[in-house]
Amino acid sequence: MNGLIDKIKRLKAATSGKQNESSRPRELDEKWLGMDVTLKTNEYGPFLLRTRKYPLHYKRGKYALGELAEESNELALIAGGTGKRSAAEEEPSEPAARLCREQILFLDTETTGLGVGTGNMVFLLGMGYYTADSFVVEQGLIRHPGEEAAMLAYVRRKLSGFNCLASYNGKSFDSPVIKNRYVLNRMDLPEELLHLDFLHPSRRLWKTSLDSCRLSRVEANRLLIARLED
Repeated sequence: MNGLIDKIKRLKAATSGKQNESSRPRELDEKWLGMDVTLKTNEYGPFLLRTRKYPLHYKRGKYALGELAEESNELALIAGGTGKRSAAEEEPSEPAARLCREQILFLDTETTGLGVGTGNMVFLLGMGYYTADSFVVEQGLIRHPGEEAAMLAYVRRKLSGFNCLASYNGKSFDSPVIKNRYVLNRMDLPEELLHLDFLHPSRRLWKTSLDSCRLSRVEANRLLIARLED
């Protein structure tokens, strides 16, 4: 019995040593240099972060990034799920909040699978947001599973500074997957935000005029964005 206890203690010590080793900040390989990638570290360890800023006159397809300012107040109606008459009201309810573009966090994920189960891990998480004079894109990347908690902690702090999420099919896929990862890492969930999922209004607008409402098809046919080396 004592021999078994000693083996368990040695195994726990070895495992702890490997975890500590994987969580230590390391110098970035040369392949990351020149790609705007930095090594970020917090109480959970390191992960990689790529940040790029685009001026508001920068065009994606046929639209300049700054044009959202003229329309963002109306997005609260969609994000808040308003416009439907309740049983007690004759008029549509008011939106939960009025939005300006600086209050919206655009979010997308790349995962190891297509399901929302426990085995599906987020290895790349992209976020976009407006400042007064630019649109900032941040991409968090983990090199191995030991860096996941550090990236999630960074994302949770980032979410706390916004009132609304914007995604494409995020309500059905990205949000459930991200929540699962917080639970599996025994971390507090981020605060629930209004969520503007562009898939649903896209289907209402173009389900009869487009052969598909996949994001790549909407981009190509309505925004005139051509993906290169996707």
